[in-house]
Amino acid sequence: MRGLFDAGAVAVMGNHELNAILFHRGLRADSKKNRDQNRSFVEAFGFATPEAMGQTD
Repeated sequence: MRGLFDAGAVAVMGNHELNAILFHRGLRADSKKNRDQNRSFVEAFGFATPEAMGQTD
């Protein structure tokens, strides 16, 4: 990916990425449907953890 960006490529965020961000920021309902849609991410990083929220201090 770094090579692509260094060559001038750009990334475009889609609706799945936006929904995941909103879910982990608490801006989407903590419902079964939303947890199911984000299951693999939640299993890897937890829910509302610093890692899930992009806080890598």
